[in-house]
Amino acid sequence: MARTVDPNLVSKPRARACAELKRTQPWICHLCGYPIPRDADHQRDRYGYTVDELIPRSAGGSTTDPSNLAPAHRWCNSYRNDQPITDPIRQHCRTVMTSTQPQPTSRNW
Repeated sequence: MARTVDPNLVSKPRARACAELKRTQPWICHLCGYPIPRDADHQRDRYGYTVDELIPRSAGGSTTDPSNLAPAHRWCNSYRNDQPITDPIRQHCRTVMTSTQPQPTSRNW
């Protein structure tokens, strides 16, 4: 079965909004509060930079509105998924990030 890509995530307005966020916001994960390493691979590294929608797309949130976007670690963003941001989610992200040390990916992609 072919995988479909959400056109809202690959559009030029989305790319511009994400680039603007990277330029203007500190690289601090809004979920766990820890810095996002600038050298982490955003596609493979769990500590990599991703853009999270504060109001998820599934709840009608915009993928291009800068006020709805925030930086996050890849792991934290994946863990949250489309759940509302709550203290237990933030606490779990903090716990996981403090219990692990950033390590380079050992796989040969």
